[in-house]
Amino acid sequence: MATGVKTGGRKKGTPNKLTFQIRQLLANALADEIDNLPEVLAQLEPAQKIDAICKLSKFVLPPINPVDIEYAQKKSLRDPSDETKSIESAIKFDNMLTF
Repeated sequence: MATGVKTGGRKKGTPNKLTFQIRQLLANALADEIDNLPEVLAQLEPAQKIDAICKLSKFVLPPINPVDIEYAQKKSLRDPSDETKSIESAIKFDNMLTF
């Protein structure tokens, strides 16, 4: 067994042809089926539809990490009324600049 020195096989950075071909086949199959998705979802039971949508959403929506309550309290989240006050003061300042 080689110890840290590449002695054969593919050159570094060369893609695996079989892996590339398999990914292309899967991508093509999914592209063909994406048009049928609304009809397939319409045929599912409500629980199955929710499950399918949840599983598919992982590929469309970014993941959201849970927020620890203690972390949120330490982070001292602002009071929404503070935000309203800063917006109101910005509007007043903008109105002072308007001639």
